[in-house]
Amino acid sequence: MQIKMKGLVLAVVLLLCAGNAWASLVNINYGKVYNYTLQNWDSISTTQFSINFGDFSSYGFCIDPITEISKNNYSYTLTDLNEDYFSAAYLMHTFAENQYDINTRKETVGLQAAIWSSVDNNSNYEPLFNYLRQKDYYEYYIDNVPSSFSEELQNILKNEYKILIPYLTSIDGSEIFKQALIVKYPSSSVPLPGAAILLGSGLIGLVGLRRRQIR
Repeated sequence: MQIKMKGLVLAVVLLLCAGNAWASLVNINYGKVYNYTLQNWDSISTTQFSINFGDFSSYGFCIDPITEISKNNYSYTLTDLNEDYFSAAYLMHTFAENQYDINTRKETVGLQAAIWSSVDNNSNYEPLFNYLRQKDYYEYYIDNVPSSFSEELQNILKNEYKILIPYLTSIDGSEIFKQALIVKYPSSSVPLPGAAILLGSGLIGLVGLRRRQIR
């Protein structure tokens, strides 16, 4: 019986370690990429990102058009929204509350351009051309952003959205940060480490109870 108990404790420890290792990575993917022309005649790419945290899947949009990113598994950090990103979160919450609400070129370009404009407070991200009405959609989205956010609305956005900062670790141990994203991440979502810790704690408790009963 003692051997079985030790084996169960070891299994719990391995579960916790494996859970933390798995959940420390996020898989970032995306589908169609749409290029459009900025006001300064530069070309830029837009897409909607699919994000897999291991225990649940989500989606998001870019808030950092300068840094590049590719389809890959990344280490990551999550940060809470601050006032710089309320407008971007509001745009997602209003027009892309679900992953499949945005699925055409005009919607993707229009919403992504509006998010960039709201974050940088810079109209240069407005599409120069109205190809397939992408500029019309941009103007519609950006015109719907409120000039201020009530405390209630701020709390709703904070509870539903996070800033995801993915990164890779180089051979020398330095971190290479990639394109930051605003992602749907409801506060009700329980990351795998937390779930594993709860499960592991319960199993360890059962082990302790069983050992006391045997003695």
